[in-house]
Amino acid sequence: MQHLGWQLAVVCGLIALVLGLGMYQHYHPVVHQSFGPDGTPIYEGPEDIVGVDTTIYFDKQTNIPAPGVPNSLVLLYKTQAKSSQDASRSYPTEHIWRKVGNSAPELIATVGQVGEYPANFAVSPKHTYIAVNLEKAVDVINIQTKEKKRIYTTDQWVSGTTFSPDETQLLVSDGSLYYNDGPSTPKLVVISVSDGTISKTIPSTFNEDSGDLSPELWRADDVLFHWNIVPKDCGSAFGYGYYNLSSGLRGRDAADRLSLDGYVGIGDAIETIPFPFQAEMCTPNELATKVAVVEPVVGTILGIVGNSGRPFQFVAFSPDNNEVLFTNPLSMETYEDYYGYQASEEYFRQIIDMNTVPVKVEDPAALLVSWRQPRSLVETGRSSSDTHMMFNGTTILHSGVYPYLIDAYLQ
Repeated sequence: MQHLGWQLAVVCGLIALVLGLGMYQHYHPVVHQSFGPDGTPIYEGPEDIVGVDTTIYFDKQTNIPAPGVPNSLVLLYKTQAKSSQDASRSYPTEHIWRKVGNSAPELIATVGQVGEYPANFAVSPKHTYIAVNLEKAVDVINIQTKEKKRIYTTDQWVSGTTFSPDETQLLVSDGSLYYNDGPSTPKLVVISVSDGTISKTIPSTFNEDSGDLSPELWRADDVLFHWNIVPKDCGSAFGYGYYNLSSGLRGRDAADRLSLDGYVGIGDAIETIPFPFQAEMCTPNELATKVAVVEPVVGTILGIVGNSGRPFQFVAFSPDNNEVLFTNPLSMETYEDYYGYQASEEYFRQIIDMNTVPVKVEDPAALLVSWRQPRSLVETGRSSSDTHMMFNGTTILHSGVYPYLIDAYLQ
């Protein structure tokens, strides 16, 4: 199938962001209360720490209460605390934080050291746990109790993890073909979250042409959706597939943006327009304006959504999977307008059907909160003077180092 071209550009941008973990820009707090790595409130004036060894870097954060932030909003994010190095590479040590409503950030856990690189994170469906992929080990952290336990180790490299819908099991994709330091035997391993026992091991038949399997979502009917990651010149090319953990049936799925439960997704472009700027590496040749909404496994078209002649950007499915929220840029006069049009966009909601009309949404933030999907309202950014986190355009946190969002939800 032909997936939406802008997906690849977004992926490449995320890869570049990850590679920038070691780039520090320091914020000097002035009037707001700050918090140290242990969550203890501190009051400090400006401090120039340029040139200080990063192994003792002090992560200052400044909480900024703001109107309009739901009391039930939970932000999970990470900051780099220090960097250590062995003979071959550097390893970040990262703090995982939880911020509820307008309250101060709370330290949940510290992960990463020499030999343990925090490669990616997975949050369980009910937001009870965070799984941390440390490349050759996997830790699970209870978000409420802050208990951290190691439930898996390997001599190979782990490419990703995902939780079962009931949160009792964790699926680990073990045996990366590309980021391994020796022979690799790819396999899927299903592990009990409570005691780390392995209930199932599934040999993977993927080869170097189809790429590493990175789990995306474990559906209630035992269908696992995954990405196939194949490194390319512009970063990584992502394919999409599914694997039924019960029957063994597998194939290429028909969607590349899924609902929270995995039962509907965004499929092929129905209408497109040419990409209006000179094509470069990692840029699409066409932009979708109308897209099919599909059942991801069998590919049944459930409806068509979008506005003719205007680039389609998916935002969210409604909780009942009956509607889609999407955006259109108002202006496409420059290359930057396509990739940074948040300040000049319109939101639309549309019932998933063949002949419905999009309805303009004047307050998308209120709709997303009512749908209990606030993640797209949270932004992290970096300027010449600080790094920060915003909710619905309002700054709610300054940080001494970049705050990387892991998840945002309503409790």
